[in-house]
Amino acid sequence: MALKRGNRVILVSGPTSLRPPDGARNIRVSTAIEMKEQVIKHIKEANVFISSAAVTDYRPLNTCRSKIKSGKKEFTINLTKNPDILKESGMNKGSKILVGFALETNNMLVNAFKKLATKNLDMIVANSPASLEGDRTSATLVFGKDKTLKLPEMDKGSLAEIILDEIEKL
Repeated sequence: MALKRGNRVILVSGPTSLRPPDGARNIRVSTAIEMKEQVIKHIKEANVFISSAAVTDYRPLNTCRSKIKSGKKEFTINLTKNPDILKESGMNKGSKILVGFALETNNMLVNAFKKLATKNLDMIVANSPASLEGDRTSATLVFGKDKTLKLPEMDKGSLAEIILDEIEKL
């Protein structure tokens, strides 16, 4: 949608079977660390940063290059925290517009407003896990000072258009 509006798009993407949009500069990464490096590198060129999906909060502390043989009844994997790419982007945002998504199962608006403040964002698209399924979704756009815009169920393309309209207003 942003490309159709004449915007230049840099897409930093983890592993996916989805085809990147024609016209977007696509940068593929495999790990959260690689994603952070590429976002930090390319956000400098951006006026708007939309973080539509977060990497997992944790990753294995150690990785193996070979198969782990079965035999043990129990196995422990130690985890370490991944970087919070959106928060780090918000700390150095300058005049950029930053938009995040909040996929919530409980207290959606409370958590979205908290995320908006702690990550120094301009807008959050709050939605439920049901939004991941199918071509239709609903969401609430959350802005500063307790402002929200609750949207009805619609196709995801229409939601993208509304998000871009709101970004233009910002």
